[in-house]
Amino acid sequence: FRSLNSVYLFSPNDDKPELKRVGGRLSHARAAHTSTRLPDGRIVVAGGIDLNNKKFFQSSKVHDSFELLSNKGHPGYNFPAPKALPQTTQPSAVARIFHTATLLPDGQLLLSGGMRSEAKANSTKEQRFVPVRDGLLLLPQKDGGFEIQNRPQKNFRFLHRAVHMTNNTVLLVGGIRFDPEKEGIPLTAVKTLEIYN
Repeated sequence: FRSLNSVYLFSPNDDKPELKRVGGRLSHARAAHTSTRLPDGRIVVAGGIDLNNKKFFQSSKVHDSFELLSNKGHPGYNFPAPKALPQTTQPSAVARIFHTATLLPDGQLLLSGGMRSEAKANSTKEQRFVPVRDGLLLLPQKDGGFEIQNRPQKNFRFLHRAVHMTNNTVLLVGGIRFDPEKEGIPLTAVKTLEIYN
């Protein structure tokens, strides 16, 4: 498998559906990320893993894990240099795969669950996957950036689903979990529902 940094626009025209490549590229090749369209037309690309280099985006710069694509005044999307985001959240908590991204009516974006990688005990090179319990809330700011806030979750889960409900809550459904301390990473299905409000 390979991660890609290319971007395509799909136009579901009734007569002739069209898939066009956009001129720009993401700053990193990504897989297992999320892409969410904000009310102002920008797209937030969050998390992911670079399968080509076998690494998550968890450097000392939080914006490694986020990219903003904008189509203001352009037929396609432009790829501006990422703005520095507040360093209030540890990058390892931001970098994640197999999470969900749910847009709320006020423009806030909730990232929930997922997995991340961390160094194995007594090793600086070997990595292991660990589940992410906390969610993140991205609050849009007037300058175009985001404030990032932690939102605790009751259960570890990844490959789950998130549904925005009419009362402005988010329902987290199912998914998979595991205990990284146990050998062989036994996977179990999550049978619980959880509500964020």
